[in-house]
Amino acid sequence: MKGPIVSNATPIIAFSRINRLELFWQITGAITIPQEVEKELYEHGRPDVPALDRSNWIMVRKVKSRADVELLLPSLDKGEAEVIVLSRELGAGLVIIDELTARKVAIMMGLPIIGAVGLLIQAKRTGLIKEVKPLLDEMIHQGIRYKENFYREVLRSVNEL
Repeated sequence: MKGPIVSNATPIIAFSRINRLELFWQITGAITIPQEVEKELYEHGRPDVPALDRSNWIMVRKVKSRADVELLLPSLDKGEAEVIVLSRELGAGLVIIDELTARKVAIMMGLPIIGAVGLLIQAKRTGLIKEVKPLLDEMIHQGIRYKENFYREVLRSVNEL
């Protein structure tokens, strides 16, 4: 994979809430986040993310084109917009993003995407975990929302349903 991996806040939060941030790192290696995602993760005092502290494998980069971010703001929040713009600026090899609208925009811009659940599937395929279901269930228990048909399809795809 060429180019850095750029992540939005939600996938990091999902892994943090289930105390498996080390698994996130094992799957992705070093990641890059834009400044707005840094604010979302660290500066708003997130009691819902007790395991999250500044990690040396998470690099923060500033988006160069504020104008491009502003163009995306009517349909995306600031963090999502910065993730997409930074991914284009850096020639990202992968963009980790969960929110559906942001995923659609990233795809339209030709960016390769994956989400938190995709990372779990990858972890199973590479032998880092034995099953997706317990971790996915824990994410749901910790407040990460997935539609029921998506949940069933994911488990079916990894032969756990």
